[in-house]
Amino acid sequence: MWGLFVSAVYAACSAVVPVATFEAGLSRAEVAFGNLDVAGFDAAMDEAMLDVGCIDAVVPPRVAARIHRLQGLRFYAARDERRALASFAASRALDPAWDWPETMLPRGHAARALWAQATTVPPARVAVPAPTGGVLVFDGTKGLERPTAWATVAQLVGEDFQLQTSVYLLPDALMFAYPSEARPARPEPTPKGDKPAIGWFVASGALAVASAGTYGAAAASADRFTDPTVDADLDALAARRRTTNTLVGASAGLLGAAAVAGVIGVAGTF
Repeated sequence: MWGLFVSAVYAACSAVVPVATFEAGLSRAEVAFGNLDVAGFDAAMDEAMLDVGCIDAVVPPRVAARIHRLQGLRFYAARDERRALASFAASRALDPAWDWPETMLPRGHAARALWAQATTVPPARVAVPAPTGGVLVFDGTKGLERPTAWATVAQLVGEDFQLQTSVYLLPDALMFAYPSEARPARPEPTPKGDKPAIGWFVASGALAVASAGTYGAAAASADRFTDPTVDADLDALAARRRTTNTLVGASAGLLGAAAVAGVIGVAGTF
């Protein structure tokens, strides 16, 4: 299965690119930018970004930082300050001590202000599923959290320690497909003594109140049945007796239900 997967990934590559060769391409882009050779810089960056998908090894954090800062320059030249800022932030997070040589960005250059501002961009990550074989690497560091505040060089290394996939992902780009161990999240069990138990106690109280009210109505009906001052024929008295008996039975049933709800509520707290 891995063989087919690797073939699909590298199908667009005419040759596998060693990391040293890749870095040489980044150097050409840096020299072109320093010489104000816009066409040369764009051509070198086009080649480098294509080569990310054909590289033969894990990109070290130092090299990933280099990719991000050159991409930042490219976005800056295209007047896309939002992406330039994010790329600069990625570079500074990976290689905090590095600074621009004046041969590339003279002092006072507007891009330097954006570079300084990049330290204020907060990092953000999102969890991704673990691969069924091998490990994921983001900007040269193994992990299962993909950066989302800025772009990343995402790579998949197989169980045989060979690089399987290498992709430059913008923050809003989808993660590349890979065999994963993704499982549906299991619901957390309800802690004992939480809201369900409270609900049973509330229900028990309500049923007890209803029972008391029903019993009161039964007592009132019984008083009318036995009151000698109330004139009523035999049929009316029989009807009152039936009403009284019904209310007494209902009161007893509600009281029993209240007791059951109370027992369930108590059990739920242990």
